[in-house]
Amino acid sequence: MWLPRFEVSFDAAPFRVWIARTIAFWGIGLMSGNLINALRTVVFRWVVDGSVISFDAYVWNFESPVRGFSIDQGGASDDREVFTEYRRYANKWLSTHRGTFGTLILKAKGLHLIFVEGRSQFGLTYTSRLGWERRYAVTIGGGQGEIGFVFAATDFHEFQMSRFCQASLFFDQIVKSARLRTPSRLQEILTAAPALIGKTALCAGVAWWALRVWGEGGPLRLKLLLAFFFGYCFADLAQWCTRWTYRELLKTIEPALWDVLAPANPFRLLVGAAFHVLCPVLVQWLWLMLGTLMALGQLLVPLLTILWILFGAKADSMPEWIRNNQHMILAATAFVVGSLANFHSVRFMIRRYVKRGSESFDDMEV
Repeated sequence: MWLPRFEVSFDAAPFRVWIARTIAFWGIGLMSGNLINALRTVVFRWVVDGSVISFDAYVWNFESPVRGFSIDQGGASDDREVFTEYRRYANKWLSTHRGTFGTLILKAKGLHLIFVEGRSQFGLTYTSRLGWERRYAVTIGGGQGEIGFVFAATDFHEFQMSRFCQASLFFDQIVKSARLRTPSRLQEILTAAPALIGKTALCAGVAWWALRVWGEGGPLRLKLLLAFFFGYCFADLAQWCTRWTYRELLKTIEPALWDVLAPANPFRLLVGAAFHVLCPVLVQWLWLMLGTLMALGQLLVPLLTILWILFGAKADSMPEWIRNNQHMILAATAFVVGSLANFHSVRFMIRRYVKRGSESFDDMEV
């Protein structure tokens, strides 16, 4: 399995991609407030004697704090100290984590050490009322990020622990196969194409709608709304073209399930473009609202001044060019507010999903 947008690959055999569960996971993420985390996840399954074992794979561009401790495979490190830190971290995580909706009580069953390319990696097995789970946090690319694996058997009972442990041999095999795999330049362009197509189409569509409403003499409120949204979309396209960090972030927001398809697959390009057309409403709406509030607060004095000049001053003291272009001045103001709102919303997103020091081990739950 290759995830070109995250530049990692692993051998998922004998598991197969579980498309229905992956899509259902988006709904769970939406209800729990972790939609972007859910979009970054691909779910796999393996049927063993009629029982299903699933695993989630997801990638972050930062590492968990526990990554600061590592056992040297050649025996040069203090193994006891590292084990103590792993155990302390596991106890803290089990005591504070309560699942997606905060209703689970987790019980530790095993702390695991596995080596991937000579570096020790952290694993933890635990149980809850839902069944058995084993979770790994694997550093990739010498500190470039982390890939998480969560293996779960939700229809196994306590007396079937041996079957879960037998299957764990495949868990280790999958984790050990994790590698960096960098796409070619052409593949990178094809991977980025859906975002460029979607954002350009959205910007052009809003501009066409605004010009049509303006030409037909539509209501002022609709003109201002379209001017604001056009400013937001135009600034979003401009930031996507000029900010590498924003492009990389949006690549990880696209559903990881699409990486099952080849970068040049026409269906992937079409669906990806449609996703980015709807992205401001489906995924970025919270950041759009926060950015708008920030922009209004930053432009409060200029906005009040403009409104006073247009509606508070006496008509005979107002310059003629202002009287004749009131709607145009308001629309231009709305455009500026929309552009600034996008600037702030992108800044908030980057701060939240790229530069934060969170723990990827904590962020997803089966």
